Amino acid sequence: MEVLDALPFKAGVWAVDAEFTQPDGFPLPTQVHCLVAREIRSGQTFRLWEDELRRASAPPFPIGPDALFVCHNAIAEISVFFSLGWPIPQNVYDTYVEFRLFTNQVKVDNLPPVSAKLADAMRYLGLQHLSATEKKDLQQLAIRGGPFTVSERESLLVYCEHDVLALAAMLPVLLGRLLKQHLDCQRYLGRALIRGAYMKALTNVIANGIPLDTDTLKRLRDHWDTVKLALIERVGKDFPVYEGLTFKQAKFEQYLRQQGITWPRTPSGRLAMDDDTWKTMALRYPQLQPLRELICTLGQLKLNALQVGPEGHNRCWLGPFVASTSRNQPSSSKFLFGPATWIRGLGKPTQGTALVYADWSAQEIGIAGALSEDENLMADYLSGDPYLGFGKAIGYVPAEATKRSHPFERDVLKLVLLATGYGMGVEKMAAELDKTEFEVGQILRQHRLRYATFWEWIDQEIASALVRGFMRTRLGWQMRVVEGCRPTSLLNWHMQSHGAEMMRLAVIRAVDAGLKICAPVHDALLMEAPLADLRDRVECLKECMTWASEVVLGGFQIRVGVEEIRYPDRYMDPRGHKTWSTVTDILQDLAKTDHP
Repeated sequence: MEVLDALPFKAGVWAVDAEFTQPDGFPLPTQVHCLVAREIRSGQTFRLWEDELRRASAPPFPIGPDALFVCHNAIAEISVFFSLGWPIPQNVYDTYVEFRLFTNQVKVDNLPPVSAKLADAMRYLGLQHLSATEKKDLQQLAIRGGPFTVSERESLLVYCEHDVLALAAMLPVLLGRLLKQHLDCQRYLGRALIRGAYMKALTNVIANGIPLDTDTLKRLRDHWDTVKLALIERVGKDFPVYEGLTFKQAKFEQYLRQQGITWPRTPSGRLAMDDDTWKTMALRYPQLQPLRELICTLGQLKLNALQVGPEGHNRCWLGPFVASTSRNQPSSSKFLFGPATWIRGLGKPTQGTALVYADWSAQEIGIAGALSEDENLMADYLSGDPYLGFGKAIGYVPAEATKRSHPFERDVLKLVLLATGYGMGVEKMAAELDKTEFEVGQILRQHRLRYATFWEWIDQEIASALVRGFMRTRLGWQMRVVEGCRPTSLLNWHMQSHGAEMMRLAVIRAVDAGLKICAPVHDALLMEAPLADLRDRVECLKECMTWASEVVLGGFQIRVGVEEIRYPDRYMDPRGHKTWSTVTDILQDLAKTDHP
């Protein structure tokens, strides 16, 4: 417990857990059953049942600047505070997030990921907890909801208190081990509280959710099997590669030969069918995008899994800190921004509002330039188009080239700049660009020459990580680098992880400013705003995102692009536009059949 004595919280370090019922898609718990809070150092404990909770206008323990609120997955407990109408704790320390930090490591094939569930975290740290069977039974009891018998009520309170005692035992052990890694207690704690603040803000975001066109969603669900068959029939006119619902690789190979498209292959000689290859090839050959959408739709899209609340908003667990880079990693089946881009057309602002999609432009390239302090890379980014900026500098395109005048060349340059960050080899890059290895090699050599400062920096970062055993961001997110990892797997970690920290700061600032953020989407934020003051809210959102980039990158600004979708229009990803049009045509034809 000595490590806790160093914490500067005179009003206490409070471990808190609650049990509640919250159906999938609902913004907040519909019923809060109980809450237990324990001051870890003194042992003072509050055990509150639902009638006591409903009567209280605030928690009976301190939550101000002199107190620390400790929980495991703060989104659960903060959502309870929202539901009860209580003020929100100022300082949140989330043991789920900090355990993810402690165990975060580069992905290696023979090392499975470490589960961050409370029971698993306790076992990992050598501490005792409830058995999986006991925990599951009590969780099901909380999910079921009341009315409860006297025995069930006491069981839930005991279960809730057991998790609080687990937190009290876990905190000094976890904190002690993290301080050995991060050394400076004050700096580490400040960064941990930023991560806790993000979990608070994300609770607000999830409660907002993404407004949907539920009428179209219902029609899709009612006719889904028919829609899938009709999609194959209509898309199959351009891509005769299906037999029934089955994709035939031999037919696809024949199609590629007819189109003169060279497709990447696996070491065994089969066509590479992974999502990264499809993404790259659809960028290289835009005519393939409808087929990519169809494959995603038939193979991965589960319409009934999309989580929708009673008022028609998409809400789900957004997977904060799940990726090794600390990016969000939501379920692709439950979240609107899943694998099939056409389904995003269901996103639609409510009457009198607009949806705003604001994204950082070429974020990873800007981050790479700022972190490495490469003057050429920063200059090409600030030119407005880093891909053409690079192409002009090496003479690949003329000085007057634009996105409109040289789209093919820009796509080549974009792939090269992005793929180098993921360690893609010359051979694979040449195959995906349908160019010779010599041509691609020349561009890559020019990349190393023009951005020599960047390459010197990233090579040094990787070499240092392999020696010291970790990589760390400016705001303290860390990944252990273990034996057996490929150095190329570390190339883009800094760009992704600093982008994630940028996202967190922007979300915190935007929520604090009163903006209605609906979802974080990789390197973008989705906001809903009233049409009456749309301009002011868009400018506020852009300021939040620009400010976040300056904080993370020491004053360097990442540009923010904005798309506005005003009611009654709908959100539409350009990549899914053709498939969406096809699907809506199918639904219209079905409506004529249903109502001749």
